[in-house]
Amino acid sequence: MHANFATLWRYLKTFTSLSNGGDIILIVGPSNNGKSQLLGLLTKHIRETLYPFVELGHVPIIGAKANPSRDSRMTPKQLIRSLLEDGGHPLFDPQRREQAGFYPRENRFSEDGLLGNLTELLSRRGVRYVLIDEGQAITRTKDPQFAATLMESLKTLAGSDRNLVVCGGYDLLEPALSVRSHLAVRTIVLHLAPYELTTGLTEWKRILKTLSTTPKLEGLGRVFNDSAQMLLTESNGCVGVLERRLKDCLSWCSAQSIPFDKAALSERRPTKLQWEVQRKDIADGIDQLHQVDWEAGAGGEVTLIGLAKKKQAETPRTVPRPKKQKPFQRNPDRFPGVR
Repeated sequence: MHANFATLWRYLKTFTSLSNGGDIILIVGPSNNGKSQLLGLLTKHIRETLYPFVELGHVPIIGAKANPSRDSRMTPKQLIRSLLEDGGHPLFDPQRREQAGFYPRENRFSEDGLLGNLTELLSRRGVRYVLIDEGQAITRTKDPQFAATLMESLKTLAGSDRNLVVCGGYDLLEPALSVRSHLAVRTIVLHLAPYELTTGLTEWKRILKTLSTTPKLEGLGRVFNDSAQMLLTESNGCVGVLERRLKDCLSWCSAQSIPFDKAALSERRPTKLQWEVQRKDIADGIDQLHQVDWEAGAGGEVTLIGLAKKKQAETPRTVPRPKKQKPFQRNPDRFPGVR
C-alpha cells in the first residue's frame, strides 16, 4: 500500500468500528487512483472482521456498481434494481428467477415499488452497510438541483443502524455538499488524493522501487529512479495511471524489440488531451475540497469567513435592460431590407 491509500484504509477500519449507523461516507478522488480497490478492502473487512457471524438469512452488506447507460448516467431505478439483485430479493435474484422460471417485465415495477421492496429487504436482511461504486454516474446531469435530489434519494439507504458508502469522482462533491444542508452535515468526505508534483516525489520513488521488485518489472529500478519526476508529472500523481503507463511501455518495448529505458518511456508519453483533462479534473476537485477559512479581526477576535461574505466581495454583474418602444411599433432594425 502506498501512503495515501494506507492512511484512508486505517481511517476506514477505525471509523467502521466506531459507527453504529446513520453515516454517509463519500470517497472521492481522480480516476485510476485506487478508490474501487479501497472499497473492495472495506467490503472484505466488514464481512470477515465486523460481521463474521450473522443470523440465517441476514446479509450485513449489499452493494452495486453504477453502470451508466446510453446517456452516461444511471437512474435511481436501475440502482435500486442492482441493490435488490445483490441482496438476493426473490423477484430480482437471477439465480432464483431461473429456478422458478419467472421473468418479470422490466417496466412492471415503478420506482416507488422498487424502493418499497428495497426498504423491506434492508430491514428483513439486517443490512448494515450499503456500498455504491462509480457513484458519479448517478448524479451526472446539467441541473445541479436535480443532481442534489438524486443524491438525496440515496440518503434513505443510511438508516439509524446502517451506513452508506459512496465511491466516485469529484462530480459527487457539489450535489452532496452544496445544495441540501441536511445531506451535507451527515456526509463524511474522504479524499484519496493524488501525489503532489512538488512534495510527493519521495513517496513516488518508493512506489516505483516497490514496482521494480515485481517479476515483470524486475531490474528496472535504476530506470524508474531516473524517470521518477517525469512519471510523477505525466501520471498526475495517480498510481493507477502509473501502472497502466508501465504496462503500455512494457508491451511497446516487447513489440518493437527495444530495451525498456527512459527513451522508451518518453516515446510512450500520454497525449496532451489525456493529460490535460485529468489535470483539470484534479484541480477542480481540489478546489471544491478547500476547507473553511478563519480570519483575525482588528480586536484580535477570530471569525469564520462565510460564503455570504465572500460573495459580497465579488463584483455584481449588470444585466443590460432592453430598449423601450411604443406598443405595436415595428422595430426598425428587425427588417433592414424593408427600408
